[in-house]
Amino acid sequence: MASNNFHMAMPENGLLVMSSSCWQQSWDQQISNKLHSIKPMICPWPVPPVRGFDVKLNRFCTGHTRVTHKPLLFGVRCPTCASCHAALTILHILVECPIFNNHRLLF
Repeated sequence: MASNNFHMAMPENGLLVMSSSCWQQSWDQQISNKLHSIKPMICPWPVPPVRGFDVKLNRFCTGHTRVTHKPLLFGVRCPTCASCHAALTILHILVECPIFNNHRLLF
């Protein structure tokens, strides 16, 4: 009986590179994912020495704040911007609202 020894030449970390590449491609298609906007690359997340600050920063970056989630928590109406009547979100406050343009230009 003949034996077939089939060996595929692949570097040691070849499978890891291929799976990471597939994972990154899948992650890049998640453009509406809030976390994708602050962490677009699949890589190890640094662990800061103060976890509380890291939690607050991540909640802020993903838009999970008391102002934006008050309607979900307490069943009240969604807040709107007093000047342009758009939904009050972190993105609106920091980037979109014309009222804060002067402040943005300073930084």
